[in-house]
Amino acid sequence: MNTEDKIEWLEKGNAEWRDLALRNAQQVRAAQATARIAITHLQQVLNKSWTYAEQQTADTAARDWLMSIGSEPT
Repeated sequence: MNTEDKIEWLEKGNAEWRDLALRNAQQVRAAQATARIAITHLQQVLNKSWTYAEQQTADTAARDWLMSIGSEPT
């Protein structure tokens, strides 16, 4: 393998790694956004006085949200 071939091979490898890193960064941002939503909801549930009806509405919303992200509520 000559020098030009090695350089081309390295550049292709760098491009593949860069693309992978960008995809992973997008997944991390999405996971962080999901976590922020969950934390905000939990803070609201824990720090707010609820009527029974409000608590039921919040519980339903939490279950719906868990199902929407592929998790089964317990």
